[in-house]
Amino acid sequence: MIPSTSATNMMRTTFRTTSIFSSLLLLWAAGCDDDTDPLGGGGQGAGGGATTATASSTSTSGVGGAGGGSGLEVVWTPCPLSSDDASGDEALCSTTKVPLDWNDPDGPKIDFFVKKIPAPQQPPHGQLWLLNGGPGYSGADFETAFAAQTYDLFLPDHRGTGRSSRLACPEAEDDASPDGYWVNDAELADCVPQLVSTYGDTLAGYTTTNAARDIGELIERTRQPDQLVIVLGASYGSTWGNRYLQIYPGQADGVMLDAFAVDLKMTRDDWFFNALGERWMDACAAEATCSQKLGPDPWATMTQAIDNLESGGCPGIAAQGWTRAELHKFWSFFFYTWEYRSLIAPMVYRLARCEGRDISAFQILHDVFTQPQQPTAAQRYFSMMLSTHVMLSELWEDPPPPVGELVDYQATANVAHRLAAPAQAVYDAWPRYEKDSYVGGLGVTDKPVLMMRGQYDFIPIAEIQPVIDHYLQGNGTFVEIPNAPHSPYAAPPQGGGPSCAGQVLGQFLSDPTMTIDSSCTSEVAPLPFDVSSGLSNAAFGHSDEWDGNPTLTIAVEPTSVAVDRERLRRRFAAARLHGQLGGLHRDP
Repeated sequence: MIPSTSATNMMRTTFRTTSIFSSLLLLWAAGCDDDTDPLGGGGQGAGGGATTATASSTSTSGVGGAGGGSGLEVVWTPCPLSSDDASGDEALCSTTKVPLDWNDPDGPKIDFFVKKIPAPQQPPHGQLWLLNGGPGYSGADFETAFAAQTYDLFLPDHRGTGRSSRLACPEAEDDASPDGYWVNDAELADCVPQLVSTYGDTLAGYTTTNAARDIGELIERTRQPDQLVIVLGASYGSTWGNRYLQIYPGQADGVMLDAFAVDLKMTRDDWFFNALGERWMDACAAEATCSQKLGPDPWATMTQAIDNLESGGCPGIAAQGWTRAELHKFWSFFFYTWEYRSLIAPMVYRLARCEGRDISAFQILHDVFTQPQQPTAAQRYFSMMLSTHVMLSELWEDPPPPVGELVDYQATANVAHRLAAPAQAVYDAWPRYEKDSYVGGLGVTDKPVLMMRGQYDFIPIAEIQPVIDHYLQGNGTFVEIPNAPHSPYAAPPQGGGPSCAGQVLGQFLSDPTMTIDSSCTSEVAPLPFDVSSGLSNAAFGHSDEWDGNPTLTIAVEPTSVAVDRERLRRRFAAARLHGQLGGLHRDP
């Protein structure tokens, strides 16, 4: 799974721009021409324009004036800003019946949910549609991510997630099941026949292409005349956004592909993470304290420490449940974030030394992360079934590698995501949908396309270079944020202030046709190898991450430490729920 930039639950930072946003908080691809309605409608004709969307208002199909249309009706009703709140009217919500298959508009219908957060200043500058990643995330992850001044925000739940006819496996997701709401590897295999029995042939409609049609058709029915529309796709959302561009190349005024992973094949996920781990340790070798602790070849030190653990060389840490697999899961999670990456080198150092203080530090880390965590209402909108469905159907090598090859690689890797092997194990049985003509293609548009990625994204730039080159041939701009992880917004500037990614996005929202000034990339903070005292206290029980003898156990934690630990737990639980971590060790 491609984790959401939202790694919103995991990666958040702040920026300010004077005219467009007061703040942006982020924890984490032959299509139709401008005027074509894919349902045969013909665009906004006389009498067919969308009406103003207000509380309990209706946006009538904007395709009625020139050839008719599907008659879709978008009705907005007041709803809470946060999906975790039982009541509230700060936002507007709509659940529209859309075709299961847009090529069969008169066929079966499913729900398509969108939350709209109106700009405080009305009328709005435009619409900003936020397409979340995964695949499998809902729009709920963006609910507290943005505070817009002049854009109405539209947060769709990708079909098959959240409130958009979510694909579910109730037995595996029952709180009383072995891993609670989390779907473990064995349960995923058991879900296959249940999925087929429950959904049958309708599973063929849960595709990226149909999800892109959902977006284009709702934009057509909700935008005002001469209103700007920007579509932002994050992580897998960039694949979703690229597919939207393929089908609606002239509809939006600008498209942003953020933490982009367009049509990335996730079969080699473990290779990607291991390569990132080696890059990180190479950077450690160039940093004074890190290299002093781990020696001239930190990658070799890491390899030796893990091998020693597996061979019984550190029984005190092994007895807590730490294995190569457990380290993989923690480190792959840490690599999504700006600050948590700083924990990796001290963990390697303590694992290699394996003294009493190190065993105690690992015990605290274990205890912090294995405290029971119930998912929030919004987190329950994630769908592992939709995630696996899209991933195996069009984000997978064809033919795929055998499971044994994936498992063998994990057995020697220092860092691994550990998602590909369990997914491949159900590949043959999974009711995959047929790839359509859009899969593997790229949008062809004269509209501005902004691409952003973090320099330390787990996705190798070689995997997406063809996409960059393609859009640069048109009206595209590419910005790589130095030192940033998967979410480019996570990288703070030196000395504080707006993040560079936030500044770049602010320019694009102000005017998508303007030339982007990316000079802020020279002001990004260096890689975080120094662990803050707060994070060190929370994770290791001492402010000295390298050598401290832990005193702040789970039973002894001042309020500030308790707050930091709860933050760690919440973000770790969110990552686990959303499939970024599989089968984490938990005490029975």
